[in-house]
Amino acid sequence: MSVNKYTTASGLQTLANGQRIWIGTKDAYNAAKQAGILPINCLIAITDDSEDNNYSTEEKLTGKFWIDDKPIYRKVFVIDSISSGTEVDVSSLNIETLIVISGFGFDGGVNEITLPFYDGATMWSIYYRSNAGMLHNKSSRNVTNVNIILEYTKTTD
Repeated sequence: MSVNKYTTASGLQTLANGQRIWIGTKDAYNAAKQAGILPINCLIAITDDSEDNNYSTEEKLTGKFWIDDKPIYRKVFVIDSISSGTEVDVSSLNIETLIVISGFGFDGGVNEITLPFYDGATMWSIYYRSNAGMLHNKSSRNVTNVNIILEYTKTTD
């Protein structure tokens, strides 16, 4: 049996094999349980986890909290090409504490590199300039097909 964790359906459903399953979030489960309306003799599938391990170009809560109890967000930036010295504006994210910056790209050719990367001659790195809210390509070369993963807390929380 397979249940899609990200189904939008909620409540009691019947699978193709005839088995009954109740699907919903932890909050919906707790509410149904408290109201006494959970069906008997069926499987229960909780559709949200305490930790979101998904990556998206949309800002998402990870389900984790930083040491100051602020929620941690994750966002992936996909950039076709970033030239040496170029910056990408991320100020709209309202980053307070940048916890993780990682990523990968290509060295202008076919070699995939993780960021930061040093091959003994050339350094590729992307860093965050907090005073300007910018991602900066400190690399001495262009990086193409870049995916940059940020995890951070927000000033607005």
